[in-house]
Amino acid sequence: MALYSHLLEKRQGAQLDGATAKFLCRSIEGSNRMSSLVLDLLAYVQATVAGDEPVAPAEAERAFADALCVLSNTIRESNAQVTCCPYLMVSVKDIHLHQILQNLNADALKYSKDDEIARVQVSAQPAGSF
Repeated sequence: MALYSHLLEKRQGAQLDGATAKFLCRSIEGSNRMSSLVLDLLAYVQATVAGDEPVAPAEAERAFADALCVLSNTIRESNAQVTCCPYLMVSVKDIHLHQILQNLNADALKYSKDDEIARVQVSAQPAGSF
């Protein structure tokens, strides 16, 4: 859908009336959000499925700190409060845990109400063994 919307915008963009251009813009934005959701879901699935190779436990504390470092400007600009409960070791690849924590925090900041300070608290509980 995004491909055809971009193609239509490129070929006919200057000829579209205001309402049609607005509709096309919303269509493109919706396609981009759907693509982002699918990629986030893929990252989550890849993080939770170890496959045939053994996965060493990842340090959630380091992954959380790395994710916050990437989002530091957004957090500072929005005056958000991002906290985390005691950390656990999780049986997942480091990069995937980092992606999950970064996406979780970014989405929480992105979808918070404009008139309220965003408050994000990440916590986890042990569920079985590695």
